[in-house]
Amino acid sequence: MLKAALETFRLVVDTVDDGVRVTHGKGPRARRAVIAPGAMQGAGKADCVAYAAGIKAALARPLLTAVADWEFTEVAGRLVPTVERAQFREGFLDGGGGEPWEQAFAGAGSELRVHYYVELDQGHQLLTAAQVQAWGVTDDRVTSAARSLLYHKTMQGEPDKHDTGADWYHLGDGYDAARALALPDLDYPRARKGVVCGAPTPYDLLVIDLEGLDRAAFRNAVGAMFRASDHPLSDQLYVWRDAQTFEVLR
Repeated sequence: MLKAALETFRLVVDTVDDGVRVTHGKGPRARRAVIAPGAMQGAGKADCVAYAAGIKAALARPLLTAVADWEFTEVAGRLVPTVERAQFREGFLDGGGGEPWEQAFAGAGSELRVHYYVELDQGHQLLTAAQVQAWGVTDDRVTSAARSLLYHKTMQGEPDKHDTGADWYHLGDGYDAARALALPDLDYPRARKGVVCGAPTPYDLLVIDLEGLDRAAFRNAVGAMFRASDHPLSDQLYVWRDAQTFEVLR
């Protein structure tokens, strides 16, 4: 299952004596990592995809951009959040990317974490813990900067209507699941009253009002999208019970 997950990210996979060699790119620009045999053995599809995404993020780092030399003020307008499963971190580490900087997505019980990309003129680069430590800025400054850019990206598009009646964000930039974090910025009065969201893939976010919600029908819809996707993220439901409280919907 891991090999198939890696290949969905257009990575070349070969068996070698000491494990599995994963390659991104060709010729002198190619980057490789060798992962242990049996890595992610027994893991489900969603976790294998998350691990593969982490490997891809590590190997696809731009070769010529030294983000480590940039000050926070140079990067702040380029930061944007992405949501991943916990195994993404393991993949990034095994791919040689270092320790990624991550934050909680929601309250206790969430299987998701938030990571942050620096958008470059060509490509993007995952933010590492070492980079944030070197800046010496607070976590809030980083997350606020990223949420601001996500807000502006979201305002450039409009959600569709899903069959469930939910607003369906699938704007195509890869940050749709992370838009759950920006809902109070996008519509504070609605978030204050309570909204439920599902992020079945990184590219889909369904948002519906908590009041009057047919919870079973909405859960089934999110679960169906999760199971059908080549890049499943989560079949959990999340709720903004007010504009400050984001947690798993039990």
